[in-house]
Amino acid sequence: MSEPSTAAGRRTFIRQATTPLARAMAAAQAAAPPRQRPGAPRVRLAIIGFGHQGGRLAAAAMSIAGAELVGVADLYDGRLERAREVAGPTIQAVKDYRQILERRDLAGVIVATPDHWHVPIVRDAIAAGKDVYCEAPVIHRADELALLLQTVPADRIVQGGGGLISSPLFIAARDLVAQGRLGRIVEARAAWDSSTSLGAWQSPFPPDASPESIDYAAFVRAGAGPSPTFDLHRFFRWRRYRQFGSGLAGARLAPLLTALHWLVGAGIPVKVTGAGALHRWKDGRDVPDTLSGVLEYEEQLSIHVSASQSGSAPGDIRICGTEASLVIRDRELLLEAPPQTEPFSDVGETWAKEQRDWFYMMHGMTPQGQVRGTPAVERTVERYELPVSAAASSPIAEFIDCVRTRRAPRETLKLAAEAAAAALQVDEAATRARAITRVRA
Repeated sequence: MSEPSTAAGRRTFIRQATTPLARAMAAAQAAAPPRQRPGAPRVRLAIIGFGHQGGRLAAAAMSIAGAELVGVADLYDGRLERAREVAGPTIQAVKDYRQILERRDLAGVIVATPDHWHVPIVRDAIAAGKDVYCEAPVIHRADELALLLQTVPADRIVQGGGGLISSPLFIAARDLVAQGRLGRIVEARAAWDSSTSLGAWQSPFPPDASPESIDYAAFVRAGAGPSPTFDLHRFFRWRRYRQFGSGLAGARLAPLLTALHWLVGAGIPVKVTGAGALHRWKDGRDVPDTLSGVLEYEEQLSIHVSASQSGSAPGDIRICGTEASLVIRDRELLLEAPPQTEPFSDVGETWAKEQRDWFYMMHGMTPQGQVRGTPAVERTVERYELPVSAAASSPIAEFIDCVRTRRAPRETLKLAAEAAAAALQVDEAATRARAITRVRA
């Protein structure tokens, strides 16, 4: 990394970290759950919702030694057939997820349904004595937060599905924050942009999709408001409609806020502002394709988050402290220290020579404006790149390990639910701001 400089002799150095950052990364990778603990019992799982994300989670679960996928529930016949192709013809594949929850040999369920079904299914699974992994956002409406948290007994494993904090990069970043390397955290920023049609939830429809192959009545059963007539767009592209999904707030801001809250130890914000609009994908959706928010916390902390379905900027996460900044980028972690001395010469050059010389003399500086006895002005960056050979971190692997050991997951239900509620508040604030703008216009 480099940055422009107007001060003569200022340089930027990048060095491979061999001390705190490297040790943090090594500890983070060592903390990853093993593929299977010696003598660990077999864990039987079921997946509720076998769409794109459900299929990915199924593949992750089946790749873990000692885990067995025994059931799948989905409202579309084609996905049930696909589940039999992937997991074998003996798997229990049903449209009513409650049939799977009746299995006594079932340890846990993975919920990958549209957002409006998350809370009902999680509560039913807990009532049936199952552990739960639920995709983000774990709630669909902010008023579900207290209801869901009150439902879960202390001995039940419920893991949020934001997924980011399972990475060794995030675990190492959290360790550095806990060590005080950044000083007091004052600000954090994160963005998540994409420009593809699939990233804008324009998925194609399977040729056999019809009222005969889809239980559409069950799909809308938990939705707020009137039930629309059969609509392929709402069933397969449900994220675009508030009745079933949460738009960018749930799909992107909730995972980002989960990670940021976990990294800096934040909870529920005290003030939320938001802005958003539909700029590009005007396809009948009722959620914005551009959304951003600023959240203020009691800890004198501000968090800025944004997401859009245009552009392809990397989803960097930056945490700014009084002593250093931390950047998480793809497979890279950077610890950026501030300059060791202030570049007073930049300011001094705008003064008359007599005043400049007097100021430098009174403050014990050299004729170049540098404090005597201090190192040259420079910026140091500690960097760690996650090796390509490193095993991919899987939140499902962590979930299975938690089911076996009964330890709490990193992404607890409280963490995931509070972050989802904060993300939904951003969307609500943006909606109010658009309404005020229309009134004024």
